[in-house]
Amino acid sequence: MNTGYLSLWILIIAVILIVTGWREQVVGHSKLWLVAAAAGFSLMLQHEVVTIQSGLHGIINIHLSIIGVLIVVAAAARGTRQAASLLLCVVSSLLVGIIWGSVRIMYSYDPVLYVFHPTWDGPLIGGLLTAAFTTKVPNQAAIIGAGALAADALAIIWLPDGNPYTIGHLSWWDTCILAYATARAASAGGRLVSIAAVRLRTSLTNNRGGQSPS
Repeated sequence: MNTGYLSLWILIIAVILIVTGWREQVVGHSKLWLVAAAAGFSLMLQHEVVTIQSGLHGIINIHLSIIGVLIVVAAAARGTRQAASLLLCVVSSLLVGIIWGSVRIMYSYDPVLYVFHPTWDGPLIGGLLTAAFTTKVPNQAAIIGAGALAADALAIIWLPDGNPYTIGHLSWWDTCILAYATARAASAGGRLVSIAAVRLRTSLTNNRGGQSPS
């Protein structure tokens, strides 16, 4: 699959869901114009690249579109008023980044053994972990964004110096958006299971209460 197509497909599905009344499941209570502005800002900076000569990995190319991710992370941190919630986001981001980066490093050595796709397994696991840590949309977006950057940092440190390492390219955005979609889908699925369990429990309780004593 060409890079960027996965992001495009997921974004089209997200727009359809928002228009048809599933906005809360996609972006929560976030303002749509802010989401659109952040996406447009990242898109405009996609072709702007900064090259850094690193002693750890050699050449590192950074697309300035990742500024959009940094804005999301900063906005979520600013909106988190409780220190415990902020600490949870920080720890969750580090855990997601370590696992995501470890999968990337492992597949770089042996890309034969994978579950779905060598590029997709890491973000899928990261998205599931994010949904397990929190169900709040801003926190999930921040954890995934910071976790993706932490995974890059781990890969830069661990992988040997060789080909230039690039952050923020279209394939990178594919993994981030896939991770977010996985987190939202897992959260929605967990909520549906919880509602079904409550209804089943209520139904069983009502049936037992309606039985006449023998």
